[in-house]
Amino acid sequence: MKLLFDANLSPHLIEALTSNYPGSKHVQELDLKASDRQIWDLAVSQQLTIVTKDSDFDTLAFLLAPPGKVIRVTLGNCSTTMLAKLLNEEFQIVSDFISDPNETLLIIP
Repeated sequence: MKLLFDANLSPHLIEALTSNYPGSKHVQELDLKASDRQIWDLAVSQQLTIVTKDSDFDTLAFLLAPPGKVIRVTLGNCSTTMLAKLLNEEFQIVSDFISDPNETLLIIP
């Protein structure tokens, strides 16, 4: 279960989430300074689930639908530690979402 963290999230999340989400990446690591659509296409091609705070990905999720997947986090300003804790606590929900071929958008508080 690999995640792709958008530019608006810390690259340190990869390290903090290694046990539950091995193989995750950050757009910075992939040298992506790309549009949301290009990030979407890359995520689909590499079977990554985008994690973002950017609601623009909601539109892509509705327009393009599966197999692309987006997890939008709605926690306002929060630390990397808080976000990592949330994603670890919601692991089963995230896992179920990623496993469901019909789902494309998960919003978590």
